[in-house]
Amino acid sequence: MKTQTTSRYGTADHTRDEAKFKANVEPRIRELLSINVPLDFDNYNREEQDKKYERQTQLLEELEKHAFEAKSMTGRTVRFQMADSYAVYLVTRVNKTTCQLQCIYIGDEWEDDRLGAKGSLPIAYVHDDICRRDSMNALFSK
Repeated sequence: MKTQTTSRYGTADHTRDEAKFKANVEPRIRELLSINVPLDFDNYNREEQDKKYERQTQLLEELEKHAFEAKSMTGRTVRFQMADSYAVYLVTRVNKTTCQLQCIYIGDEWEDDRLGAKGSLPIAYVHDDICRRDSMNALFSK
């Protein structure tokens, strides 16, 4: 899939490597969304919650890596600062002008008031957020 994004970070050509995307990104998105349920305080089990958190963290790290390699915005995350944590959203689909986002209930399980459980943002906003994080990761990985 070929998309082009123009934002304050310039124009990016996101010609997605479909083979890498289908092999590495799609299955992880499906698994992450299958275990993505808000905490049930009535039936709270610490061990199960810890296992879920560890698996979500692992899947999100793998998704970031594989989506970056496949040059795909789908599978990347957008975060919003909330108190002492973040509301984490996964890009599940890229349309012509917007990205569809799904809240990932991880850690403190924050949900952004503007987006709720699902929402969409302009591609340029998502692209800017991803570029900022990629730049910071590159800077601090040296």
